[in-house]
Amino acid sequence: MKRTTRRGTTAAGFTLLALALAGCGGGGGGNGSSSGTTSSNGTGSTGTTTSNGAALLAAYTPPASIVAGVQTSYSGPAFSTYNSGLSSNCATPSKVSSTVIVTPNAVVFSAGASLKAQELAADLLEQAIPQIRTAMGLPSTGVAFDGTNRIQVCVDPSLGQSAGETGTSLVGQTGTGVGPVMQVMSADAVSFDQRYPGATSYTAPVGQSYADLFVHEGTHAAIYSLTEPFLGTPTFYQEGMATTISHLPLASKASILAAVQASDLLSTSNANTDMGAAYSAYEATIGYITSSASGGLGFPMTSMPAFLATFKAQAEAACAQAIPNGLIPTASQTVGLPAGQYNVCASGPGVVDPRLNTAFDAAWNATFKDTGGGPLYLHSADSANSLESTLYQRLNSFL
Repeated sequence: MKRTTRRGTTAAGFTLLALALAGCGGGGGGNGSSSGTTSSNGTGSTGTTTSNGAALLAAYTPPASIVAGVQTSYSGPAFSTYNSGLSSNCATPSKVSSTVIVTPNAVVFSAGASLKAQELAADLLEQAIPQIRTAMGLPSTGVAFDGTNRIQVCVDPSLGQSAGETGTSLVGQTGTGVGPVMQVMSADAVSFDQRYPGATSYTAPVGQSYADLFVHEGTHAAIYSLTEPFLGTPTFYQEGMATTISHLPLASKASILAAVQASDLLSTSNANTDMGAAYSAYEATIGYITSSASGGLGFPMTSMPAFLATFKAQAEAACAQAIPNGLIPTASQTVGLPAGQYNVCASGPGVVDPRLNTAFDAAWNATFKDTGGGPLYLHSADSANSLESTLYQRLNSFL
């Protein structure tokens, strides 16, 4: 479970364009040792079973609120990936079902998933959203995370075929559009048993369950909603936030430190190809920033929306301009901006303009404080004592 951010980097004097998506590859999967339980979160019940996959779905009963949202001949706006760079079967008319579930916070489409698997996805996302709101200190009411736009979700049984970052290897992926765009592997996917081996519940083990996939992807959706229409939140931040809020178990300290040594995980050109210890390194980095325990910097998770607002203000200053006469920008270029303005930093699908990298860097340096009270600079170019330059030493002391 993760979000795939690919960004603008510079090499040999040329700007290399990179996609920004939150794409979660292999994801999930416990170690097969989770115990059989009855899971009920107040909306739907997963029942008790010792089997996997099909038996879990057969035992699931969708809550009345989800069933009431089923529209068998949906006539609303079609699923769209906008300019996110996300490639989804739900955007193909011949592959998407006419049955759509509209919930208070999402519009859930299906690309071949059964109705029950579609209902389960809608249910688990609706359960995840309050958890994310609480963790980040967001309002408990309103639509999804920006107060206006529902999350578009594609439930697809062709996903999760391997533990990878692209195509059908993905278990979950989130991008930005007019409100976030998300696709997830369905619970009736052939690959479900491979991705969640030995699962006895959709909610266990904590941090590695199918339900946690929706918390993880929903966290990406929250970050995109709070910064729309701008990309630019880097991989370590997106994935660190998502793994922290979804409670992904940390790898060993040795594995985390080895991942930090192996590559520059805080670089804007981080290719984000290691879904193992690197994810724990991202999580440990956010833990270091937010923890009030000994060694942590104590910046509360509930203050992250204010930080993201600072980033958005920096991005607006660099990228928001008045719409010139004769130009009709797309909805994804104007969402979240004052009337009459559009995002001039929008480029190819999912591409991160370098100006947005600069905006994030400036917002970070202005927000986070080091142990001595001065700025916690993010990148080595800003300071020899930056987080990027000293991440190994900091995590070695913190973990």
